[in-house]
Amino acid sequence: MYKDEIKAFLESKAAKQVYIPDHELISKLETVLDRKEFERAALLLNYCFRQHRHSIKQDREICGRDFAPYQMPIFRSVQVDLLGHTYIERVMSALESFGIITVVKKHFFKPEAGLALPTVYGLNQEVYKAKEKQITLTTANAINCYTQWLIQRQKPFSRVDRDVINKQHKYLKFDITSLEYAKQTRRQALLDAIAEAKEKGKEFDRKAWRKGYIHQCRQIDSWNQIPDREKWILCRVDPFGNRLHHGLSNAPSSLREYARIGELVPLFEIDLVSSQPTITAINMAKAGVIDEAFFKDINDGRLYERYAERRGLGWSRGKAKSMIFTAFFGSADSSEMKNLEASYPVLASYLRKVKSEVRPQESKTLNDYKPSKNNCIDVQRAESSWARQVWKQLHKAGVRFLPIHDSVVVFGYEYTTFDKIGSLQMIVEKTMSEGLVTEEIKPRFKTTEYTI
Repeated sequence: MYKDEIKAFLESKAAKQVYIPDHELISKLETVLDRKEFERAALLLNYCFRQHRHSIKQDREICGRDFAPYQMPIFRSVQVDLLGHTYIERVMSALESFGIITVVKKHFFKPEAGLALPTVYGLNQEVYKAKEKQITLTTANAINCYTQWLIQRQKPFSRVDRDVINKQHKYLKFDITSLEYAKQTRRQALLDAIAEAKEKGKEFDRKAWRKGYIHQCRQIDSWNQIPDREKWILCRVDPFGNRLHHGLSNAPSSLREYARIGELVPLFEIDLVSSQPTITAINMAKAGVIDEAFFKDINDGRLYERYAERRGLGWSRGKAKSMIFTAFFGSADSSEMKNLEASYPVLASYLRKVKSEVRPQESKTLNDYKPSKNNCIDVQRAESSWARQVWKQLHKAGVRFLPIHDSVVVFGYEYTTFDKIGSLQMIVEKTMSEGLVTEEIKPRFKTTEYTI
């Protein structure tokens, strides 16, 4: 009977023990890698070899392609989660130089073919067949990295999260190829990127933009090539703000109109305008802290535009939004916090208190918390708690949707009548407003129509 190694690892009381092949090539790794790097390598080896021992005996079709017995595709996201950004090059280079794993097919993307695949690696057969040895991980970051990667994908989903994933998310597809998407959006995306760079006073890096744009295109085909039964594994709840992340939430917003759930198409999207500042205002009101200017701009739904006007520097809405978030989530004595104080003195005073008093208390219970940097954990968690209540009510009402942090994309049939769409919009907006409206704050919602 197959033993789920991931489940066993999570449930094991000796959570710092992992198994890797006992082979001389593995021993040589320790001569070229320091302790932390070797432990990162061990995590990847544990993932590749232990999990592969089951998959090698099963259906070998992955991402729509058949693979030889000792081959497996490894997404870069997996490498980042297991190794961390700073260790990928050193660890992967060492593994490849010793022949423990070899590149069979480099990650490639061909716009003309509309095809994208992760890098395919060949596992050394001698290493694969070697006996296993158990090692103890001593670097805290290494074990946290692996357990977080596993836990995020299996443990923290609430029943509502699983309903969203199991009933809807696994049927998510994009009704467009990467080539079609590139043809339709490339010119405007390029112009927008050039304008944004000019606004920020930076030199436009065309090569970097192209790399990022190709990555956007790549998501379409990569996502659709993953078997439906495995797509839920790519969903996760981040441990910081308890937000649900999935294929649609992490895709560029321009892709949403092409999303499909089976035969259902997106009808509309409703999102909470200025969600985190709005929830900050609600928290302030509940604490008895009133900033009339800030509250008025929130209630008018024009916070970022008003802040740009108050600064008088000719900022765009996007620039003002960026600066507000810099003040909200930066340090208490940052220059932008001082600038915010000139426009919203009560808000600035409230944020400083949160940063200097509340955050240090929270830092005692959060291992990776930096009081001087983060100022959004309570806001994101309040937003997530509110969002889950919205999802529960929408499920009860039979609404087909996918959540994206502070917004909801509602799906239906292409022939759905406009009066039906209108009634759905009223239901969703009413559900989203419940629990947010207070005497002082009247949140605003923005609707994006997809059925034009």
